[in-house]
Amino acid sequence: MKKYTKKRHQYSVYSIPSPAKIWQTGDMNIVSISWVRNEADVIEAFVRHHCTFLDRMIIIDNRSTDNTGEILTSLRNEGLPIELRSDNSFAHLQGEALTSVLEELREDAPDFVLPLDADEFLGENAGGKMRTTLERLPSDVVSMVPWRTYVPVPEDDASELNVLRRIRHRRCTEKPQWWKVIIPSSFLKQEMKIRMGSHALVDESNDQHAKHCECKTLFLGHFPVRSAGQIAGKVFGGWLSQMANPERTRGAIFQWKAIFDKLKSGKEIDPQTLMRLAMDYGTEKQWETLPAEEKGANALGHFAGLEPENMKGAHTVTLDPIPVDFQLRYDAKRLPPLQILAESAEYLAQELACCSKKRQ
Repeated sequence: MKKYTKKRHQYSVYSIPSPAKIWQTGDMNIVSISWVRNEADVIEAFVRHHCTFLDRMIIIDNRSTDNTGEILTSLRNEGLPIELRSDNSFAHLQGEALTSVLEELREDAPDFVLPLDADEFLGENAGGKMRTTLERLPSDVVSMVPWRTYVPVPEDDASELNVLRRIRHRRCTEKPQWWKVIIPSSFLKQEMKIRMGSHALVDESNDQHAKHCECKTLFLGHFPVRSAGQIAGKVFGGWLSQMANPERTRGAIFQWKAIFDKLKSGKEIDPQTLMRLAMDYGTEKQWETLPAEEKGANALGHFAGLEPENMKGAHTVTLDPIPVDFQLRYDAKRLPPLQILAESAEYLAQELACCSKKRQ
């Protein structure tokens, strides 16, 4: 196992296909980088969707205790262009980890780097070839790709395991509109960092946004809420890991805090509640449920990239499925949400005991 230690983060590489192997046949080299935790229900679809037009997928598995890692290893063994990394940090250090990979990629200098979460699926607006559209992106600015939030509805077929076939409705409007970055090689030579959630690329020295433009040709289908067990496990583990980051910005990943507070009461997540959680995900309605001390000094616009007055708007859904042409081969073994919560609490209790002992 090879370890990379960068100035901001450390992770281990336990599987590296030859960097010289180019999966696609075009002149460009396009790479995705991802940081995932307990995404067994969606990780295979994520990989199979994107490997059809990417040359490499670098995936850091952060403390997954479901079978995310096993599925990724099986996909790699099929010959898919996956490079697997391991990150054992409990705190949610996604931005730091991805920035470290970005620094590592300076040597290879891919033409474009796509930071992608496991619940995000890149789509093409005009129905053209994804690879061609990516190769035509501007090389001198960061392309900002808009989220489209997909929403489970009570009529969905719960027996369908492929998320792209099961969840086919999305919000008609995104208020606020969230963005994700696509980074051209020209920015790899500069001291840049990826912000939490990959919503911005900023200059390391002054925290100013890199020169960017809105991408009109692509979108990111976002599937943050997929099932009752999935979203409960996500926020029970995710919010505690976010709180464990001593450098966290108050208000960041407020979606997890808002849902965490809803679920603490133990109320069952029925299909209507699940749909509502997805409809409200990342919106002003969720933001307003936060206690004042959790909002910190920032407004929602600081994280979403829009001014507050642009955020109000009714949300409805429309049928707009993302095309899918593959079958899943591996069974997902999700953990009970209570197990994720209990394991997180146990870890934090052990850390507290160690800190208390050091102070004695």
